[in-house]
Amino acid sequence: MKQIPTKVDNVGDTFNAAEINSTTFELQNAVIDSGQPLSGGDLFQTSKAMAVYAGAGDFYLDTGTATAYQLGVIGAKKYPPVYQEGQIVRFQPANSNTAAATARIDTLPVKPIKKNNGANDLEADDIVLGFETVLSYRIAATGYWELVNVVEESTESRRGIIQIATQAEVLAATSADKAVVPAYLPQHIDNNPGVAKAWVTFNGGDGSIYEKHNVTGVTRVSTGIYTVNLSVTFTNLFYCCHVDHGGDNGDEFKSIKPNSTSSAGIVTNANGARADYDYVTASFFGTLATP
Repeated sequence: MKQIPTKVDNVGDTFNAAEINSTTFELQNAVIDSGQPLSGGDLFQTSKAMAVYAGAGDFYLDTGTATAYQLGVIGAKKYPPVYQEGQIVRFQPANSNTAAATARIDTLPVKPIKKNNGANDLEADDIVLGFETVLSYRIAATGYWELVNVVEESTESRRGIIQIATQAEVLAATSADKAVVPAYLPQHIDNNPGVAKAWVTFNGGDGSIYEKHNVTGVTRVSTGIYTVNLSVTFTNLFYCCHVDHGGDNGDEFKSIKPNSTSSAGIVTNANGARADYDYVTASFFGTLATP
């Protein structure tokens, strides 16, 4: 902008063409750079230009790398000639950072990005592709950008981000810092030998099922003899089977043993003879061949 001498009444108190044009051009450039076409009928274009800069003047386009964020203005807007204490920049990163990183606006100096009030360099994925990044400039030392919206990993006492466990990690059951999503929970349960992999309650008179889990059916072979067919397969014949029944028929006896890795035989007795009971339960524990 042209420097305009101080005016004194009645002593050179007029503006020359260069002085008028300088001021007018400054205002016109601000309006045009804000994205507005000049309009003689709109007396609020300067106010609108200020609103554009106030509302979005700090948002930049990143064209840099995963360790060097290069920020440019969007449209014809102008950026500050030098970095200012507390200056805010916002941008959608083109890459997640992979290590310590820097940022610069256009041709201004490159400055490191820090976190924790300048105490630490960035770690991988402190800046995440697809999430808006906010930096604030600090003039301390030789100047740096403070990552404002850094999100730390969560702990038992601190809210933050947490990684989703893969299916393999869920089955391994060794990680203490990753979340299990519902889709993987059944596999985790099925892979735990201490959890029943199948169970059934049925009528011993005809083998009809009351309730079941991972059981395809119960076959009544004869009085007090049944075969339970499973919809899952155990790794071997040494899985654990448990059977019980309701009723009181004197000297009771019941037994169960695997017939195969996916079926088991049940026998129920009363007073030394095969007997049917109205309520028979069976459950199966072990490691599945395919969780």
